[in-house]
Amino acid sequence: MKHRYSFLISPLKLFIDCLSIFLVIYFTSDSDYYNLAFIGFIISFWTVSSILTKYYQVLRFTKFLRLLRLATRHYFIFTLGFFAFFGIYKEGFIVNNQFLILTTILITTFSLKILIFFSLKWYRNLGRNYRKVIVIGIDDSSKKIIELFKQNKSLGYQYLGLFSNKSLINKLGNIEDSFDYILDNSIDEVYCSLKELNSQMVNKIKAFSNSNNINLKLIPDAGKLYS
Repeated sequence: MKHRYSFLISPLKLFIDCLSIFLVIYFTSDSDYYNLAFIGFIISFWTVSSILTKYYQVLRFTKFLRLLRLATRHYFIFTLGFFAFFGIYKEGFIVNNQFLILTTILITTFSLKILIFFSLKWYRNLGRNYRKVIVIGIDDSSKKIIELFKQNKSLGYQYLGLFSNKSLINKLGNIEDSFDYILDNSIDEVYCSLKELNSQMVNKIKAFSNSNNINLKLIPDAGKLYS
């Protein structure tokens, strides 16, 4: 049985961010912020806006530039919600330290995001928190994916080998041999080349993957894609 815990990473990140927001408010000791109404609103708004902006949707192959785009979009919406609270509940009152609190929250959460992002890459580069993968079928696209697995260890993929019906020296076996290998070696993800596989075999692999809780990735035929 596979024991996957990667699904806990995003909820853990959310918990850490919400805790950091609370601590920022707590250490300011300002009654305008350190009250149930504001804390409840700001943490709820952070949570909802993070879902809408996909703030925590940082996958193994996510690049740093995309992370910056996600953060920018999320912080923009969060900033609007931050000031909206005072416009709704504190209209007519002077509230000090708004920019100080907001800036501290943004800097703290962004610093944590960067720290976690590179920490996970470093941890995966050590060969931990990895996914076991195989490739079924060979073409130019699948060759590039294999090279990516081999060269970029920080993605957290452990490439175990290739299955193909073509005459290759470095393959693990024919396509039919892959089914037993997947079960015997607790494979997490399977990448299939649509160029070598026919529709009947693709459907067979899909059904097998679904019944055994295996992630299946289909590699499109580049020739058909650009024709």
